Amino acid sequence: MANARCREHSDDLVRGATRNRYVARVEPLNYPNTSVICGRRDCQNPALIHLNEEEWQEYQQGERFFEPHTQAVKIRVSERAERTRR
Repeated sequence: MANARCREHSDDLVRGATRNRYVARVEPLNYPNTSVICGRRDCQNPALIHLNEEEWQEYQQGERFFEPHTQAVKIRVSERAERTRR
């Protein structure tokens, strides 16, 4: 499942022991002037959307809508993406 973290807290997901192994991050539409905000409780910075391997493959095939852990909303992402490093 996609997850949202700002650039400052991205490493929390990439290196952290999470259920998903995040392999790429993409910008939500209108980043950094987006309404998608970092998922850290103490942060209000604009977020990037982190994708696991399956979502990354879907992204490369043209998918641009992803659901975060809560499944309460879907997030539309832009054409800009970057691979993450472990």
